[in-house]
Amino acid sequence: SSCFGLTEMSIPNSVKTIGEGAFSSCTGLTSVAIGNSVSTIENEAFAYCSKLASVMIPNSVTSIGSEAFAYCNGLTSVTIGNSVSTIGDYAFAYCTELTEVTIGKSVTSIGNYTFVLCTSLETIKSYATTPPAIEANTFSSYNATLYVPVDCGSVYREAEHWANFTNIVESIDSRVEALQDENIRVYTVDNTLHVENGGKVYQVYTLAGQLVYTGNNSIIPLDNPGIYIVHTGKRSQKVIVK
Repeated sequence: SSCFGLTEMSIPNSVKTIGEGAFSSCTGLTSVAIGNSVSTIENEAFAYCSKLASVMIPNSVTSIGSEAFAYCNGLTSVTIGNSVSTIGDYAFAYCTELTEVTIGKSVTSIGNYTFVLCTSLETIKSYATTPPAIEANTFSSYNATLYVPVDCGSVYREAEHWANFTNIVESIDSRVEALQDENIRVYTVDNTLHVENGGKVYQVYTLAGQLVYTGNNSIIPLDNPGIYIVHTGKRSQKVIVK
């Protein structure tokens, strides 16, 4: 692929498939916006895109091919949307700077060596209430903190290979979906609220309607347990702090 000068790419909503090797070795590519009509990301679609820093895979995507993002050494975070069911072999292999992965609620299987040699991986968030089928070699190590839906800790601790993770934390309320469309994500980890909305101002209210925060910090503490309402743009979402 001769796209060394390409730095940003927006995949329009008319595109349904990102083909095999479509952007492979686009070493200047730093950001990709994947449109909401894309359903398939094929093998090696973004392999060797060494400057790609973060990827949000929208809820329209149902499958991610083998080596789709392999050798993306600049990739630090990946969000896999709520419609993806299968993640192929080596899909994120050798992404040595990847620190955080969010796995959507519909993932049922993750392939061989999918996250092999992702040596910086610290945080894995799985929204799936049934642990996806994984292989012994899907992850190189089990040192990352694995965040799973509330009341699903025991099934992950008993699931094949997931049981190898030494730190499994129940923190995701599976009744409250992550807002993954329009590049907005809202979730809680313990008593901190995380809002990923491109740095725009948002508001947090108690269930009784009292404003407790307005601003654009990506992480804020919520010290009192309970239900909060987060207003981001035209959207409202409930989050639970236990």
